Amino acid sequence: MRVFETDVGRVGILICYDVEFPELPRILAAQGMTILFVPFWTDTKNAYLRVRRCAQARAIENECY
Repeated sequence: MRVFETDVGRVGILICYDVEFPELPRILAAQGMTILFVPFWTDTKNAYLRVRRCAQARAIENECY
């Protein structure tokens, strides 16, 4: 995993289910991530809400967007 330098900040990427594990964004945050990008595709509202809430929690835990 690595952080990408962009014009808007240092971006880390996790794909869908990966965001449910707090250790992964912590590694990216240690590399200077300021924006966490989590692309996903789900087929139910519950799955969508789970990914969304986990992404919000990871952003709060790591003080990033």
